[in-house]
Amino acid sequence: MSQLSVMHSSSLCQGHACLCRGGGITVYPTTAAFDNVQIYNVQSACIGDECVAMGAGFCVLDGINDVDDSLIINMTISNSSTSTFGWGSWSTGGGMALTAMSVQAFNVNLIDNAAYCLGDWCHSLGGAINAWTSEASRVFSFYKLSIQGSIARGRGQNCTLGGGGMYVSAPGIDAGLINATVIAVGDSNITNSQLHCDGRNSSC
Repeated sequence: MSQLSVMHSSSLCQGHACLCRGGGITVYPTTAAFDNVQIYNVQSACIGDECVAMGAGFCVLDGINDVDDSLIINMTISNSSTSTFGWGSWSTGGGMALTAMSVQAFNVNLIDNAAYCLGDWCHSLGGAINAWTSEASRVFSFYKLSIQGSIARGRGQNCTLGGGGMYVSAPGIDAGLINATVIAVGDSNITNSQLHCDGRNSSC
């Protein structure tokens, strides 16, 4: 898929434990290639306790039978954000969220993106990018990645924040596994990214 522009779009949900993904583009589950993509002013937001908003601009999800490899070339995501309002909510990947089997990204620019959460015990992870998996054999590689001016912000008691620019995690994976998750980043930069905690017993 080449020369694609997505502007001024959103995905919104309201209710307990709702899931809101990819206000701009969501890929699931397939093998996909993107070249020369511009995503601007896109939001993913949910209102409700224990809800999840992820990958406002671009979201790649893991599928079935391991057929979910994605190639991203020349992509720009700017002025996009994830927002959650409620107890125990998760706001992840203000620009991009990745959970697929294999994602290769070349020349990707993320500018002024944000992940916001408001509520006690909420989580705000990866102002620009959240690369997360609970499975083994995942490969995330980035070359010529630029993240500028992103922020992860949380307001409420006992909140957890991480990765003003990029948050990478692989919870639940055994250290002894042979095929563990691999994260590779080369010739890249992260500038002017921030974490903001506002609340008692919060962790940045």
